[in-house]
Amino acid sequence: MGLRLTGGERGGAVAAPGVLLLVIAAVLLPGRFAPFLAPGHPHWSGVHLLWAGLLGAFLAVGALLARTDP
Repeated sequence: MGLRLTGGERGGAVAAPGVLLLVIAAVLLPGRFAPFLAPGHPHWSGVHLLWAGLLGAFLAVGALLARTDP
Protein backbone atom coordinates (compact mmCIF):
# COMPACT_ATOMS: atom_id res chain seq x y z
CA MET A 1 0.00 0.00 0.00
CA GLY A 2 2.91 2.33 0.70
CA LEU A 3 4.04 2.00 -2.90
CA ARG A 4 0.60 3.00 -4.11
CA LEU A 5 0.54 6.07 -1.89
CA THR A 6 3.98 7.24 -3.03
CA GLY A 7 3.59 6.53 -6.73
CA GLY A 8 5.63 3.30 -6.68
CA GLU A 9 8.91 4.90 -5.69
CA ARG A 10 9.30 5.14 -1.90
CA GLY A 11 7.10 2.63 -0.09
CA GLY A 12 9.45 2.68 2.90
CA ALA A 13 8.61 6.34 3.47
CA VAL A 14 5.10 5.21 4.40
CA ALA A 15 5.98 1.86 6.01
CA ALA A 16 8.61 3.09 8.48
CA PRO A 17 6.39 5.63 10.28
CA GLY A 18 3.55 3.10 10.26
CA VAL A 19 5.67 0.46 12.01
CA LEU A 20 6.94 3.06 14.47
CA LEU A 21 3.38 4.08 15.36
CA LEU A 22 2.39 0.44 15.88
CA VAL A 23 5.32 -0.16 18.22
CA ILE A 24 4.60 2.99 20.21
CA ALA A 25 0.92 2.07 20.46
CA ALA A 26 1.80 -1.45 21.69
CA VAL A 27 4.10 -0.02 24.38
CA LEU A 28 1.48 2.47 25.59
CA LEU A 29 -1.33 -0.07 25.92
CA PRO A 30 -2.48 -0.78 29.48
CA GLY A 31 -1.37 -4.09 31.03
CA ARG A 32 -4.66 -5.89 30.41
CA PHE A 33 -4.41 -5.11 26.66
CA ALA A 34 -0.70 -5.91 26.31
CA PRO A 35 -0.04 -7.87 23.08
CA PHE A 36 2.92 -9.80 24.54
CA LEU A 37 2.52 -11.76 27.78
CA ALA A 38 4.47 -14.51 29.51
CA PRO A 39 3.04 -18.04 29.38
CA GLY A 40 0.75 -18.70 32.32
CA HIS A 41 -0.34 -15.07 32.63
CA PRO A 42 -4.05 -14.71 33.55
CA HIS A 43 -4.80 -12.90 30.26
CA TRP A 44 -2.87 -15.43 28.10
CA SER A 45 -5.96 -16.76 26.27
CA GLY A 46 -7.23 -13.24 25.60
CA VAL A 47 -3.96 -12.34 23.91
CA HIS A 48 -4.30 -15.38 21.66
CA LEU A 49 -7.72 -14.12 20.58
CA LEU A 50 -6.22 -10.68 19.93
CA TRP A 51 -3.49 -12.12 17.68
CA ALA A 52 -6.02 -14.37 15.89
CA GLY A 53 -8.20 -11.33 15.22
CA LEU A 54 -5.27 -9.30 13.96
CA LEU A 55 -4.16 -12.13 11.70
CA GLY A 56 -7.66 -12.43 10.26
CA ALA A 57 -7.88 -8.69 9.68
CA PHE A 58 -4.47 -8.54 7.98
CA LEU A 59 -5.33 -11.51 5.75
CA ALA A 60 -8.65 -9.94 4.75
CA VAL A 61 -7.05 -6.58 3.96
CA GLY A 62 -4.22 -8.30 2.09
CA ALA A 63 -6.69 -10.25 -0.01
CA LEU A 64 -8.61 -7.07 -0.83
CA LEU A 65 -5.44 -5.18 -1.76
CA ALA A 66 -4.20 -8.08 -3.89
CA ARG A 67 -7.42 -8.00 -5.92
CA THR A 68 -7.34 -4.30 -6.80
CA ASP A 69 -5.35 -2.95 -9.69
CA PRO A 70 -2.56 -0.52 -8.84
